[in-house]
Amino acid sequence: MTQRQMFRTVELEQGTQEWLDWRKHGVTATEVASAVTKHNFDDIVNDKLGLSEPWNPPHVVKMAMEVGTILEPYARDYASNALGMAFEPVCAESVEHPFMRVSLDGLVEVDGVWHGLEVKCGKSYSTKFAKSGKPCDYVMTQIQYQMLVCGLNEMNLIYHHNLPNDIDAALSVMMQFSQKSITVAEWGQKKPTLVVVTADRDFQASLKQIAQMIHERVQLALMG
Repeated sequence: MTQRQMFRTVELEQGTQEWLDWRKHGVTATEVASAVTKHNFDDIVNDKLGLSEPWNPPHVVKMAMEVGTILEPYARDYASNALGMAFEPVCAESVEHPFMRVSLDGLVEVDGVWHGLEVKCGKSYSTKFAKSGKPCDYVMTQIQYQMLVCGLNEMNLIYHHNLPNDIDAALSVMMQFSQKSITVAEWGQKKPTLVVVTADRDFQASLKQIAQMIHERVQLALMG
C-alpha cells in the first residue's frame, strides 16, 4: 500500500466544533500519547462517552496553549522556508482503520513523497528538549502515531519558544511579525530548532493496538 492509499485527508478547520466532533469519534495522537505516558485509559474512554466533567485548565495552562496557537503558524513558516517545503495544517484518517485520526501541524507532498511536521511552541516542551536533547515520551508517541496513520518514514519536529516568559513570547511575535511571512534570517539567534524523527515500526504496532483498544471499549459501551 502506497503512502497516499494509507490515509485520506478530511476537510476540516482545526479548532472548530466540527473538528472537535470528528476527533471525539476517533482516536487521536493526543489520546494515544496520553494513554501511553499517563495510563489514563478510563479517562479517555469516559471523555468520549460524555461522562467526564469539562476540563477547565488553570490560567497558566490556558496561556501556554494560547501561546502555542499564536506561535504555530510562524514556526510552520520557518520550517517551510528552512526545508524548502510548503507545509499546511491537515486533518487525516487511516483508510484501513478510519477511527485512527490525526491533526497534523503540517503536511506536504514533494515528488510523490509525503512529509509531515509537528510544531511544539510551549515553554515546557522547549525546556525539556534543551535539557535532554531529545523529544520527551509524550511528544515522541504523538509523532509516531501520526507517522503510523499517514505511512510516513520520518517526520520533522520543530521547537520554538523565543522568550523566557509565555506572555512575553506571545506578545513579541504578535507585535513584531503580525501579518508577515518570516524568513529564516529574521528569526536571528532565537530561531527554532528542527529535529527529524524516524519511524519506529515496532513501537507503532503497539500504538495501533492501544488505539484499537480505546476504540473497542468506546464501541462496547455505546452498544451496552
